[in-house]
Amino acid sequence: MTRLTPLTMGFFPMGSSIFIPRIITIFVFLLEFGVQKNIQQRMLSPRKITAIAMILRNNKYFDRIPYWQIDNLSLKCNYMTKRKRTVLFFTCLISFLVIAPLIVLYSQGYRLDPRNRTITKTGAFYIKASPKNCDVFIDGKLVSKTDFLFGTDLIENLIPGTYLMEIGKQGYIPWQKNLKIKAMMTTEAKNIVLFPQNLALQNNTSNVNRIFPIPSNKKLILEKKDSQGWYLTSFDLKNSLEEILFLEKDFDKKGLGSNLEDLIWSDDSKKAIAKISINETEKFFLINIENKISPISLDPLGNFEKISFQANDSSKFLISKMSTLYSGDFASLKTIKLIDNIIDFTIADNKLYFLDGNGFVTRIDDLESFSGQKLSDTPFTIMPENFYELKAEHRHLFLKQKDLLFWFNQQENAFVKIANNATDLTVSQDNGKLAYLNNTEISVYFFKEKIEQIEEREPDQNMLLGRFSEKIGQVFWLNNDYLLFTVGNKLKVAEIDNRDQANIIDLAEINNPQIYFNKDNKKASVLSQGNLLTSNPILP
Repeated sequence: MTRLTPLTMGFFPMGSSIFIPRIITIFVFLLEFGVQKNIQQRMLSPRKITAIAMILRNNKYFDRIPYWQIDNLSLKCNYMTKRKRTVLFFTCLISFLVIAPLIVLYSQGYRLDPRNRTITKTGAFYIKASPKNCDVFIDGKLVSKTDFLFGTDLIENLIPGTYLMEIGKQGYIPWQKNLKIKAMMTTEAKNIVLFPQNLALQNNTSNVNRIFPIPSNKKLILEKKDSQGWYLTSFDLKNSLEEILFLEKDFDKKGLGSNLEDLIWSDDSKKAIAKISINETEKFFLINIENKISPISLDPLGNFEKISFQANDSSKFLISKMSTLYSGDFASLKTIKLIDNIIDFTIADNKLYFLDGNGFVTRIDDLESFSGQKLSDTPFTIMPENFYELKAEHRHLFLKQKDLLFWFNQQENAFVKIANNATDLTVSQDNGKLAYLNNTEISVYFFKEKIEQIEEREPDQNMLLGRFSEKIGQVFWLNNDYLLFTVGNKLKVAEIDNRDQANIIDLAEINNPQIYFNKDNKKASVLSQGNLLTSNPILP
């Protein structure tokens, strides 16, 4: 019977190796039986080595035949002593007992942590960045690139700890943040946007006083001024074409001196109500920017507190006068009384919302039948000396009491206070977040409780994003994760990921800017020193 040691029989069965390659098994056979030959003279193919090993393993006359002649190749076999076999067996056994667990632990994601001198489970870092094909640095070392198809990358086998993650690309401002890697978890940063280092701005037109964006996002209304007075033009954002709409004398026929205060738009963006101050008296005019007919004066309506187009019907309007709500049409300028004792009203999602003097909010779905429902179960405390304003945006209803800002929580059917001082607000495109300003502070309020990639969020779902030494001007959502705003003469971009600290960068420096961000072409229109500038696309 062939003399096979336990090493050969147990750990390395011929043809069934799992963790050790087949060639290792063959050489163990040759080593065990002491095969010696002059390989320098003749090369053995893997096939011949396998044949030799099989003969040595299956030869019944091993004890009596010291030599074999195989394929004209003489192999001298020296029998290994018992002591040598014992030493070899225990050496291989100990090596196996040490190495095998390490291999298993390594395959399962365990690594040696040199800082804590322990073996720990590893974590991973997943990123998604725009533009694609960005460099990924960890603690200053280039480790990978995001792919060119989806802009993603997964870096595995990271020992738990805090790492400085940096994403960069030539021509863009790098993104960096200290992020924690936890055992058996994947840390995500999947909303990374790199912004251009040099934001190019193109001058489109001059002598501009103010810009009024149209809700359709296709055009801007520009208030311009020359020696004849101010006038309104329409500026097409797609092809940069400009045409004159109305002159100052169309509104101020007696030449008393006037100023454009505001434009209130219809849902179809074809008509607007111009609020104009003439000789320190507020006047309202209906204008049509498509056919450019002469503005229609709304003086026959008398004095009123607020006016708005009706939902989906730019030929009709709603006005509040002496705490009473009226409806009417622009053709006849006749009104019909709807309801008494109202504080304020607004139009949203083709529905009418109003706050009455008792502090209840009511929604009217159909103005013809005036059918609707009372939304609030608990009345809001009304103080007669305070100013109240209802505002609706992206399916959310807000109420301002002086500088206090409240949000109507539909689950609780009541108003929830968001901020003590808010000068401007805007809702994100996904309707999940609110950005609001407080002169020198910008904050974010989360409508949903579970927020990804947010740490240290206050219990009331408010997050202070940044505090500055100068007054904040306007704010716009670039997407659901980045804000564009002005501070003094600087155009800034801020992310809402507050882990470590939010990345806030200076995109450009412009004198006294007034901005508008167009979500369709991803460009910013900037008014500075009478010049209307248009940027390159801010988002990749």
